[in-house]
Amino acid sequence: MGWSLQIYWVELLLFYALALGIVLLPLRWSLLCLLLAGCVEVIPPGFVATTSIGWENMTERLLLPSLLLLRLTRFRLPRIRWGFSSKAWATLVLYAAISILWSPFRLSGLKMVAYLAAWFVFYLVFNLAWRRGLLHQGIVIAALWGSLALAGLQTYVLGNPLWGMESRAGEFASAQFAPFTGPQSFGPFLTCLLALLLFSRERRVFRSTSIGACLFALVLVGSRYSLIEAGIVVLAWCLIWARVVRRKAGLRLAPLLGILLLIVPLFLGLRATMEWAMPESRVNQLLELESTPEVAEVGTFGWRLLLYHGVLTGLSNRSLAGLAFGSGTSSGGEIATGEQRALFEDVDPNRTIHDEFLRAEYEWGFIGLGLGVGLLIYASRALWARAFRLRSIAGYAALAIMPGILLALLIENPLAGPGSAESLGYLLVLSYGFTLGRRTYYTARNADAGG
Repeated sequence: MGWSLQIYWVELLLFYALALGIVLLPLRWSLLCLLLAGCVEVIPPGFVATTSIGWENMTERLLLPSLLLLRLTRFRLPRIRWGFSSKAWATLVLYAAISILWSPFRLSGLKMVAYLAAWFVFYLVFNLAWRRGLLHQGIVIAALWGSLALAGLQTYVLGNPLWGMESRAGEFASAQFAPFTGPQSFGPFLTCLLALLLFSRERRVFRSTSIGACLFALVLVGSRYSLIEAGIVVLAWCLIWARVVRRKAGLRLAPLLGILLLIVPLFLGLRATMEWAMPESRVNQLLELESTPEVAEVGTFGWRLLLYHGVLTGLSNRSLAGLAFGSGTSSGGEIATGEQRALFEDVDPNRTIHDEFLRAEYEWGFIGLGLGVGLLIYASRALWARAFRLRSIAGYAALAIMPGILLALLIENPLAGPGSAESLGYLLVLSYGFTLGRRTYYTARNADAGG
């Protein structure tokens, strides 16, 4: 308990320092503080999600981004373009608020509605920041190195009590490199920063070094689905670089093979180094799964299947009205009973069903599921048009991250974490892709060339 209290005070100090930066610093640096704040999740000792409110996290997710949005608009209400995406999201928020009335978890339902609204506020912040040239590659690089510094502090200075593997002697081994948020959130954040650095025509100092550091940090984090996300981003960049960036009429295999011939030896060398220097890394566990099958027993795959089975069983017993309207916002907490509750002292109803599609159908019925799927289809089609019709490099970046977003929706609960490192990363790339076309990209870049 001693180390958890120590970590709490460190988190609290970092949170208030970054919060002051968001409020008082010039807008460019306030945005950087906002990104770094996503890497600091304050969890008070004894916090119970079903009966408590984390005021620091609510401040970080609602108050601070709202204040930053007002600063960006000079304390005026922002002008919102009410297209399909904004209308669909507003409808989802409204329906989630109404469906609290028949939910067994009212407080958690109110939190979830606030989370959904916060997603919209964060997107508006990043949208305005990209348009005004306040966000650029320099801020992305600063956010990367700042987050790596926080991860180094938590992992190597404090001894990694949050995300380490406890040994028999009670000491912690630095198995997962992460700041004051979970590796499953930090990994996607790094992947999004990697996409922004790769899909950019800016050539700032330390860009190449930052890309290498980002890739190495992803390996140290050890989040398996983040490595898959990063692999998709790198593969997309290789294909687009070979065809579009080099402005060839067709896909040339020679540049692509050259990149692969460089990446494969680097990966093998890194793999051998990790085996020697960090034998307890989760990446080593993943690659050695066939030779050490007992590793699979400590994973989360088994209880996820139990949760999915419980959701599907509950849905199969519902009436048509129940399937259409759902059982209420945050009612997914009902699934965490029996064996699932034995694994966790406190189960957050908003983080119980690790699949946002199943969760949407269970809690909001066909209405919520239809709105969510419709938004994904709309976003994918719009980004495809920006990437391959406008030849927007920002569109390529956002399109490359879409498979990672889909994967996160299938296996995690990103909707319950606005303001987390993961959600900020996704919104940063999506707003980049939707905000900056070919012309506006160069306008923002030139306007920001001086700093």
